Amino acid sequence: MLAAALVRLGRAVAHPVWNDPGVDWDAYRCVVIRSTWDYWHVRPAYLRWVNRVARATALWNRPETVRWNTDKRYLRELERAGIAIVPTVWSPRGRPLDLASTMDEHGWTTAVVKPAVSAAGDRTFRVERPDAARAQRQLDRLARTGVGIVQPYVPSAAEGGERSLIFLDGRFSHCVQRIPLFDRAAPAPPETLVRATGGMRRLAEAALAECPGDLLYARVDLIDGGVGGWQVLEMELTEPSLFFVPYPRGAATLAKAIVRRIGR
Repeated sequence: MLAAALVRLGRAVAHPVWNDPGVDWDAYRCVVIRSTWDYWHVRPAYLRWVNRVARATALWNRPETVRWNTDKRYLRELERAGIAIVPTVWSPRGRPLDLASTMDEHGWTTAVVKPAVSAAGDRTFRVERPDAARAQRQLDRLARTGVGIVQPYVPSAAEGGERSLIFLDGRFSHCVQRIPLFDRAAPAPPETLVRATGGMRRLAEAALAECPGDLLYARVDLIDGGVGGWQVLEMELTEPSLFFVPYPRGAATLAKAIVRRIGR
Protein backbone atom coordinates (compact mmCIF):
# COMPACT_ATOMS: atom_id res chain seq x y z
CA MET A 1 0.00 0.00 0.00
CA LEU A 2 2.87 2.37 0.75
CA ALA A 3 4.53 1.55 -2.59
CA ALA A 4 1.27 2.25 -4.43
CA ALA A 5 0.91 5.58 -2.63
CA LEU A 6 4.46 6.58 -3.64
CA VAL A 7 3.82 5.61 -7.26
CA ARG A 8 0.73 7.83 -7.26
CA LEU A 9 3.05 10.67 -6.22
CA GLY A 10 5.25 9.97 -9.24
CA ARG A 11 8.00 8.07 -7.47
CA ALA A 12 9.64 4.82 -8.54
CA VAL A 13 9.79 2.14 -5.86
CA ALA A 14 11.97 -0.96 -5.53
CA HIS A 15 12.00 -3.69 -2.89
CA PRO A 16 15.63 -4.79 -2.43
CA VAL A 17 16.58 -7.30 0.23
CA TRP A 18 18.81 -5.82 2.92
CA ASN A 19 21.49 -8.54 2.83
CA ASP A 20 21.63 -8.96 -0.95
CA PRO A 21 25.29 -8.24 -1.83
CA GLY A 22 24.35 -7.24 -5.37
CA VAL A 23 22.29 -4.19 -4.38
CA ASP A 24 23.74 -0.76 -5.19
CA TRP A 25 22.39 1.31 -2.32
CA ASP A 26 23.89 4.50 -3.74
CA ALA A 27 21.39 4.26 -6.58
CA TYR A 28 18.43 5.14 -4.33
CA ARG A 29 17.31 8.59 -3.25
CA CYS A 30 16.28 7.08 0.06
CA VAL A 31 15.85 3.73 1.77
CA VAL A 32 12.91 3.09 4.11
CA ILE A 33 13.22 -0.04 6.26
CA ARG A 34 9.97 -1.96 6.14
CA SER A 35 10.06 -5.74 6.61
CA THR A 36 13.55 -6.94 7.54
CA TRP A 37 12.06 -9.63 9.75
CA ASP A 38 15.21 -11.70 10.09
CA TYR A 39 17.60 -9.09 11.47
CA TRP A 40 17.53 -10.31 15.08
CA HIS A 41 19.31 -13.52 14.10
CA VAL A 42 22.31 -11.50 12.85
CA ARG A 43 21.94 -8.15 14.60
CA PRO A 44 25.64 -7.11 14.42
CA ALA A 45 25.68 -7.63 10.65
CA TYR A 46 22.37 -5.82 10.34
CA LEU A 47 23.67 -2.79 12.24
CA ARG A 48 26.75 -2.70 10.01
CA TRP A 49 24.42 -2.69 6.99
CA VAL A 50 22.37 0.13 8.50
CA ASN A 51 25.49 2.25 8.96
CA ARG A 52 26.72 1.49 5.45
CA VAL A 53 23.41 2.44 3.81
CA ALA A 54 23.13 5.62 5.86
CA ARG A 55 26.50 6.70 4.47
CA ALA A 56 25.32 5.99 0.92
CA THR A 57 21.86 7.59 1.00
CA ALA A 58 19.08 8.81 3.27
CA LEU A 59 17.91 6.03 5.58
CA TRP A 60 14.83 5.93 7.78
CA ASN A 61 14.65 5.31 10.52
CA ARG A 62 18.14 6.48 11.34
CA PRO A 63 20.98 4.17 12.48
CA GLU A 64 20.95 5.51 16.04
CA THR A 65 17.25 4.71 16.26
CA VAL A 66 17.67 1.20 14.86
CA ARG A 67 20.60 0.43 17.17
CA TRP A 68 18.62 1.60 20.22
CA ASN A 69 15.37 -0.09 19.29
CA THR A 70 16.66 -3.53 18.27
CA ASP A 71 17.62 -4.37 21.86
CA LYS A 72 14.74 -4.31 24.32
CA ARG A 73 17.00 -2.97 27.02
CA TYR A 74 15.71 0.43 25.84
CA LEU A 75 12.84 -0.32 28.25
CA ARG A 76 15.27 0.34 31.10
CA GLU A 77 15.85 3.85 29.79
CA LEU A 78 12.13 4.47 29.51
CA GLU A 79 11.61 3.28 33.07
CA ARG A 80 14.42 5.50 34.37
CA ALA A 81 12.77 8.42 32.58
CA GLY A 82 9.55 7.79 34.50
CA ILE A 83 7.66 6.14 31.64
CA ALA A 84 5.19 3.46 32.76
CA ILE A 85 6.33 0.15 31.28
CA VAL A 86 5.23 -3.42 31.86
CA PRO A 87 7.20 -4.58 34.96
CA THR A 88 10.39 -6.21 33.68
CA VAL A 89 13.09 -8.35 35.27
CA TRP A 90 16.34 -8.89 33.37
CA SER A 91 18.37 -12.07 33.14
CA PRO A 92 21.91 -10.96 32.19
CA ARG A 93 23.94 -12.87 29.66
CA GLY A 94 25.74 -15.76 31.32
CA ARG A 95 23.89 -15.25 34.63
CA PRO A 96 20.36 -16.63 34.31
CA LEU A 97 18.01 -15.74 37.11
CA ASP A 98 15.85 -18.29 38.93
CA LEU A 99 12.47 -18.12 37.22
CA ALA A 100 10.42 -19.68 40.02
CA SER A 101 11.91 -17.38 42.66
CA THR A 102 11.41 -14.36 40.43
CA MET A 103 7.74 -15.17 39.88
CA ASP A 104 7.21 -15.78 43.61
CA GLU A 105 8.98 -12.56 44.57
CA HIS A 106 6.75 -10.48 42.32
CA GLY A 107 3.57 -12.45 42.86
CA TRP A 108 3.28 -13.48 39.20
CA THR A 109 1.25 -16.62 38.60
CA THR A 110 1.90 -16.38 34.87
CA ALA A 111 4.94 -14.84 33.20
CA VAL A 112 6.19 -14.12 29.69
CA VAL A 113 9.83 -14.87 28.85
CA LYS A 114 11.57 -13.49 25.77
CA PRO A 115 15.04 -12.49 24.53
CA ALA A 116 16.10 -8.85 24.59
CA VAL A 117 16.90 -9.16 20.88
CA SER A 118 13.95 -10.73 19.14
CA ALA A 119 10.94 -10.04 16.95
CA ALA A 120 7.78 -11.72 15.65
CA GLY A 121 7.42 -13.70 18.88
CA ASP A 122 10.65 -15.63 18.28
CA ARG A 123 11.64 -17.63 21.40
CA THR A 124 8.87 -15.91 23.36
CA PHE A 125 6.80 -18.12 25.62
CA ARG A 126 4.25 -17.92 28.42
CA VAL A 127 4.83 -19.94 31.58
CA GLU A 128 2.55 -20.83 34.50
CA ARG A 129 4.13 -20.97 37.96
CA PRO A 130 3.86 -24.79 38.28
CA ASP A 131 5.85 -25.11 35.04
CA ALA A 132 8.62 -22.69 36.05
CA ALA A 133 11.21 -25.41 36.64
CA ARG A 134 10.69 -26.82 33.16
CA ALA A 135 10.73 -23.35 31.59
CA GLN A 136 13.97 -22.58 33.45
CA ARG A 137 15.88 -24.60 30.86
CA GLN A 138 14.57 -22.33 28.10
CA LEU A 139 15.52 -19.22 30.05
CA ASP A 140 18.99 -20.66 30.65
CA ARG A 141 19.42 -21.16 26.90
CA LEU A 142 18.49 -17.52 26.30
CA ALA A 143 21.02 -16.37 28.88
CA ARG A 144 23.82 -18.30 27.19
CA THR A 145 23.54 -16.21 24.06
CA GLY A 146 22.06 -12.91 25.23
CA VAL A 147 19.91 -11.09 27.76
CA GLY A 148 16.58 -12.61 28.78
CA ILE A 149 13.46 -10.75 29.85
CA VAL A 150 10.78 -11.87 32.29
CA GLN A 151 7.50 -9.96 32.51
CA PRO A 152 4.10 -10.69 34.02
CA TYR A 153 1.40 -11.91 31.68
CA VAL A 154 -1.27 -9.21 31.77
CA PRO A 155 -4.72 -10.90 31.79
CA SER A 156 -6.50 -7.82 30.46
CA ALA A 157 -4.71 -8.40 27.16
CA ALA A 158 -6.94 -11.37 26.40
CA GLU A 159 -10.04 -9.25 27.00
CA GLY A 160 -9.20 -6.01 25.23
CA GLY A 161 -5.98 -6.76 23.43
CA GLU A 162 -3.11 -4.38 23.03
CA ARG A 163 -3.29 -0.90 21.58
CA SER A 164 -0.82 0.07 18.90
CA LEU A 165 -0.47 3.82 18.37
CA ILE A 166 1.02 4.77 15.02
CA PHE A 167 2.97 8.00 14.51
CA LEU A 168 3.98 9.19 11.04
CA ASP A 169 6.52 11.98 10.57
CA GLY A 170 6.26 12.90 14.23
CA ARG A 171 2.46 13.11 14.40
CA PHE A 172 -0.13 10.72 15.73
CA SER A 173 -1.90 8.97 12.87
CA HIS A 174 -4.11 6.12 14.09
CA CYS A 175 -4.57 3.40 16.67
CA VAL A 176 -5.48 -0.27 16.35
CA GLN A 177 -6.54 -2.96 18.77
CA ARG A 178 -4.51 -6.13 18.56
CA ILE A 179 -4.91 -9.59 20.01
CA PRO A 180 -1.71 -10.68 21.80
CA LEU A 181 0.37 -13.56 20.52
CA PHE A 182 -0.81 -16.02 23.17
CA ASP A 183 -4.52 -15.31 22.78
CA ARG A 184 -4.88 -15.35 19.01
CA ALA A 185 -7.12 -17.74 17.24
CA ALA A 186 -5.83 -19.50 14.14
CA PRO A 187 -5.87 -17.65 11.84
CA ALA A 188 -5.30 -14.43 13.76
CA PRO A 189 -8.20 -11.95 13.69
CA PRO A 190 -7.59 -8.70 11.83
CA GLU A 191 -6.56 -5.59 13.71
CA THR A 192 -9.40 -3.15 14.42
CA LEU A 193 -9.20 0.62 14.17
CA VAL A 194 -10.03 2.13 17.58
CA ARG A 195 -9.85 5.49 19.31
CA ALA A 196 -6.77 6.38 21.35
CA THR A 197 -7.58 8.23 24.55
CA GLY A 198 -5.72 11.36 25.54
CA GLY A 199 -3.90 9.43 28.26
CA MET A 200 -2.73 6.78 25.83
CA ARG A 201 -1.44 9.41 23.43
CA ARG A 202 0.38 11.30 26.18
CA LEU A 203 2.08 8.10 27.35
CA ALA A 204 3.13 7.19 23.81
CA GLU A 205 4.40 10.70 23.12
CA ALA A 206 6.39 10.74 26.36
CA ALA A 207 8.02 7.44 25.38
CA LEU A 208 8.84 8.71 21.89
CA ALA A 209 10.47 11.79 23.39
CA GLU A 210 13.10 9.48 24.89
CA CYS A 211 14.01 7.88 21.55
CA PRO A 212 17.17 8.88 19.69
CA GLY A 213 17.02 10.03 16.09
CA ASP A 214 14.50 11.75 13.84
CA LEU A 215 11.58 9.33 13.43
CA LEU A 216 9.87 8.95 10.08
CA TYR A 217 7.55 6.33 11.54
CA ALA A 218 6.95 4.84 14.96
CA ARG A 219 4.62 2.42 16.67
CA VAL A 220 4.10 2.33 20.42
CA ASP A 221 2.43 -0.81 21.80
CA LEU A 222 0.49 -0.27 25.01
CA ILE A 223 -1.27 -2.70 27.30
CA ASP A 224 -3.76 -2.07 30.08
CA GLY A 225 -2.01 -2.84 33.35
CA GLY A 226 -5.21 -2.66 35.39
CA VAL A 227 -4.75 -0.56 38.50
CA GLY A 228 -1.50 0.79 37.08
CA GLY A 229 -3.22 2.04 33.94
CA TRP A 230 -1.75 1.86 30.46
CA GLN A 231 1.86 0.70 30.18
CA VAL A 232 4.39 0.57 27.35
CA LEU A 233 4.87 -3.02 26.24
CA GLU A 234 7.21 -2.32 23.33
CA MET A 235 8.25 0.39 20.91
CA GLU A 236 8.48 -0.57 17.25
CA LEU A 237 10.81 1.85 15.45
CA THR A 238 12.72 -0.47 13.14
CA GLU A 239 10.42 -2.57 10.95
CA PRO A 240 6.89 -2.28 12.32
CA SER A 241 3.66 -3.18 10.69
CA LEU A 242 1.89 0.19 10.51
CA PHE A 243 -1.58 -1.29 9.92
CA PHE A 244 -2.51 0.48 6.73
CA VAL A 245 -5.20 -2.10 5.92
CA PRO A 246 -7.63 -0.81 8.57
CA TYR A 247 -6.43 2.77 7.95
CA PRO A 248 -5.49 3.26 4.27
CA ARG A 249 -4.98 7.02 4.71
CA GLY A 250 -1.87 6.20 6.70
CA ALA A 251 -0.08 4.94 3.60
CA ALA A 252 -0.74 8.22 1.79
CA THR A 253 0.41 10.19 4.82
CA LEU A 254 3.70 8.30 5.02
CA ALA A 255 4.27 8.54 1.27
CA LYS A 256 3.87 12.32 1.38
CA ALA A 257 6.27 12.52 4.33
CA ILE A 258 8.90 10.53 2.41
CA VAL A 259 8.57 12.78 -0.64
CA ARG A 260 8.90 15.88 1.55
CA ARG A 261 12.07 14.51 3.14
CA ILE A 262 13.58 13.65 -0.21
CA GLY A 263 13.02 17.24 -1.31
CA ARG A 264 14.71 18.82 1.70
